[in-house]
Amino acid sequence: MATNEVATAAGTAGSAAVAGLREYADDLMTLELTDGRRIHVISRGHMFNLAGPRPLGNSIESMDLGFALQARCLEAVANGSVDASSCVVPVPARIDAAIATSYLDRKYPPAADYP
Repeated sequence: MATNEVATAAGTAGSAAVAGLREYADDLMTLELTDGRRIHVISRGHMFNLAGPRPLGNSIESMDLGFALQARCLEAVANGSVDASSCVVPVPARIDAAIATSYLDRKYPPAADYP
């Protein structure tokens, strides 16, 4: 991987900020910045569950939660309760709590619901 690609993966401003690069076993690397700071990058900056010798991807549960959050956020943008002019729209706390509660209630129903 070229230094500028690594720098981008690590979130630095650009390759000019990177003075050196050390690579270790198991996709661990250290970027040495021109100002003396170091950034340790695990799995070349990839998401952990998508990296490794046998990447498994996201679980269906995390996908369900993500899609539910996206749908509720889109609804909030559509009905005007969230400012759509921002390129990043934060998840409103009430939607986050509603999705989490709904998921947990279905995944782990109260003991009284068991026969």
